[in-house]
Amino acid sequence: MNKMQRFAFTSLAFSALLFISPSAFASEEEIGSELEPVSVEVDSYEPLYADVSEQHFAKAAIRFLSERGIVSGSTEGLFEPDAPLTRAQAAKILSETLNLTANQYRLQATDVLDSHWAIDSFKALEKAGIMTGTNGKLQPNAHVTRAQMASMLTRAFDYAGPTSFASFTDIDRDFWAYHDVNTLAANGVTTQVNQAFRPNEETTRAQFSLFVARSLDDRFKVYSSK
Repeated sequence: MNKMQRFAFTSLAFSALLFISPSAFASEEEIGSELEPVSVEVDSYEPLYADVSEQHFAKAAIRFLSERGIVSGSTEGLFEPDAPLTRAQAAKILSETLNLTANQYRLQATDVLDSHWAIDSFKALEKAGIMTGTNGKLQPNAHVTRAQMASMLTRAFDYAGPTSFASFTDIDRDFWAYHDVNTLAANGVTTQVNQAFRPNEETTRAQFSLFVARSLDDRFKVYSSK
């Protein structure tokens, strides 16, 4: 059974019935006149988090993941969508998404204590080979770059392999994560083809939520009308 099969995903519509603007399913840099995202109908918008407005580009993805217990906010009712994603947060989100556990596994990384809030997630992802770290360290508090995000996602999900090479204005084919970014593009997870992917920028919590939602449900993807 592969990782996606282990994730018992349901295709039920969100709990509601009011049309969401197509821009809700595309990141702020990915909306264009030639792009036509699939729409979903949901209930009248009541924000789950005080800092995720009805106009926020990732509002639908954040709600989708929140309702499934994959992401959560702070005790103050905030999601902090523009905050940089940490490796610990990424580990928690992916382990919840894929329903991965490794209770008896001994973590090989030396910089995550048994008392760390994400220790079980790190164990699960290290065992699965999704997050292995560098020089024996997982760096739980480090921020995840967009290139690192691409690498994590391609290890986590069984995407179809790309059949052609996509072009990005800031990534060459010899870039260490080019294949991962190209795979995301081929599967509609990113639509930055012929644009800048910004691989060294920090991934935000909202961006990661959108990419994970697109990996789970095609309704969040942006399709070309050509």
